[in-house]
Amino acid sequence: MPVKLVSINIEGTKHLEEKVLPFLKKQNADVITLQEVFEDDVERIKQVSGMEGFFSPMAHIAQENTPIPENNDVWGVLVLSKLPIISSGSYTYYKYQGKDELPVFFSTKNVKKMNRVLSWITILSDKEELTFATTHFTWSAKGETTPLQEEAYQNLESILDRLPISVLTGDFNAPRGKKIFSKLSERFKDNIPQDIVTTIDNNIHKAPDEINLVVDGLFTAKGIKVLNAQVVPGVSDHMAIVGMIEVENVS
Repeated sequence: MPVKLVSINIEGTKHLEEKVLPFLKKQNADVITLQEVFEDDVERIKQVSGMEGFFSPMAHIAQENTPIPENNDVWGVLVLSKLPIISSGSYTYYKYQGKDELPVFFSTKNVKKMNRVLSWITILSDKEELTFATTHFTWSAKGETTPLQEEAYQNLESILDRLPISVLTGDFNAPRGKKIFSKLSERFKDNIPQDIVTTIDNNIHKAPDEINLVVDGLFTAKGIKVLNAQVVPGVSDHMAIVGMIEVENVS
């Protein structure tokens, strides 16, 4: 049977109770990959979704980036599944100043101060092992490729070379048509429908001008196909990515 996947950049707590959690409950997915998740919200998300998995921290978020949880300002990515998890892991492919400790991120002062991680789970579905990975890739202004992105991607590639990823999702901060997205499309199949011109929800996003960039990805390895891939607005400042994942029948 196909595995239902939902991937969203949830923008911290801003839309969690009103939009994100009701959406996740309604979708009733088998695997969820989320970006910009506060650690304090992980148990709540697990409870509503009925899933297990793990959280990978990326940074402390400074007070000017509001709202943040009262007691914990750590955020990162979250990978969850209701299907049996065989294994899981996380790789940090960019460390701010090469240090192990989490940086403190001030979005308006230093966009480099965010560690970047690739997190994954391997699940068992109908006796098939599938590895789902997600990341929140290095940001750049106006979707332009930067030296920092290229450095991060070079590190990421070494991880992709040794990890048997079936499905790769995330907010890549690097739009379709630009260098990083194109490199990913050479390794994997890009399953975001070609008629989609943006994965930013311009009705919710805080940017003053409309953003028409496909920055959120749903990539699959050879032998994996996506049925009914959708980009769904009204959930967060990024649209939700939904699809049914299936192993291709080679017989």
